[in-house]
Amino acid sequence: MSGGKNRLLGVLRALPAALVLLTGAAVIAAERDEELAHRLEAVVHVHAEVPPEARTAADLDAAIPLIERSLEINPSSADGWRWSGWLRLWAGQADLAIQHFETAIRLNPRDPAPPTLMGIGVGHFFSRRFTEARAMLLRSLQAQPSWVPSYRFLAACYAQMGQLDEARGVVKRLRALTPLVVPSADNWRKPEHRELFLSGLRLAMGRRHEPDPPPCRDPCRRYGGLLAAD
Repeated sequence: MSGGKNRLLGVLRALPAALVLLTGAAVIAAERDEELAHRLEAVVHVHAEVPPEARTAADLDAAIPLIERSLEINPSSADGWRWSGWLRLWAGQADLAIQHFETAIRLNPRDPAPPTLMGIGVGHFFSRRFTEARAMLLRSLQAQPSWVPSYRFLAACYAQMGQLDEARGVVKRLRALTPLVVPSADNWRKPEHRELFLSGLRLAMGRRHEPDPPPCRDPCRRYGGLLAAD
């Protein structure tokens, strides 16, 4: 990451999410070059670090045009396509998100980031392609074996496939990494996506009919509860 982008991130992290997005809109009006693409990626990066409980639908709707503009300027940015994938996934556009993640991998095939592999797995999970989801989530864990979010989705995936013994085994490994097995799912816009994920975790934990606990801050969370260090 360049020094200029680091400075921009330092400033943006001090701003509320809505103001971050307004700042990005002002940059769009002022510049038309490749540096703008990097600045817009930085804006979306900061948006992703806002906790789900503080992130609004308007913020997400504003962030998507920013990353689209960034990719128009710099379509060869693997990071840009990865962030676009996560925005689309949060917005409930699972198949489009998968396309954007796969573009990121084509642009950087030697070192696909674990969040990209997980994103493809989550997209397949939300589209109920559980076999494909399981394969990608396992790949993400091969790349980063202690990654809590991938374990959560893998447990939910096994449970939705009816493989409850495997799901319980994943929950056991998950508990060794974090006390919070069932996180807040507010970052997923579509109610059916939230319910598919949470109901899978409930099945994996043997809590079919129990309500979910009140949402709390995950001590392992980075990037809005989803991503970990690349």
